[in-house]
Amino acid sequence: MNTYDAIITRRSIRSYESTPVPEELLDKVVSAGLYAPSGVNLQPWFVVAVKSSEEMDRVRGIVGEAAEKFRPFLTERFKNNPEVAESTIAFLKTLGGAPACILIFRYKPDYGESEEAVSISIGAAIENMLVAARALGLGSICLTGPVKDCSAKMNEIYAPDKGRLTAIIPVGYPAEEPTAPARKAGRSITV
Repeated sequence: MNTYDAIITRRSIRSYESTPVPEELLDKVVSAGLYAPSGVNLQPWFVVAVKSSEEMDRVRGIVGEAAEKFRPFLTERFKNNPEVAESTIAFLKTLGGAPACILIFRYKPDYGESEEAVSISIGAAIENMLVAARALGLGSICLTGPVKDCSAKMNEIYAPDKGRLTAIIPVGYPAEEPTAPARKAGRSITV
C-alpha cells in the first residue's frame, strides 16, 4: 500500500480480532513514530509498546476506571445521541479487544519556549504510527479522552520519571472496516 492510500484509507478502529500482533510489526509501528519530524529535534516522546495479555488486561482495567470518570463529559457531548456515549464507554473498557497498544508519553514536563513544537511533534509521531499500522494491515485508534484520568497510574507503572501520558493507541487486526465520516466543507483553500 502506498503512503497516500494508507493515509486516505486509515480509519479509527474500535473492534479488533484476537490474533496477536507479531512483535516485528509492532516494532515497525513504534519505529515509524520515532522517525517523526520534531521541532528543533526535541524528539519529545517516550513510547511504551504493550503486548502481553497480562499487561493488556492491566491497561484495560486502568482505562476502564478512567472511562467512568469520562462518562459525564461524553453524556453532555452526545446528549442528543446517548447511544454514542454508551458505546464509547463500552469500547474504552475493553479497548475493542485490541491485543496490543502503544502508550505515548510527553518525555519531560517543560520545554520552555518550544511548547507548540512539542505538541506538533508528538502529534506527528502519533500520526506516523497510525498510518504505519494501516500500511502494515493493522488497525488502530488514537485515544486522548480518558488520558487525564489514567495518566498518573500509567506513568507510575509504565514510565516513571519519563513524562506524562499523552495518548493511548490500541493496535491489532481490524474486525471492522468503518467508512470515513464526511469531510467538513470550507476547511481548506488554495491561493
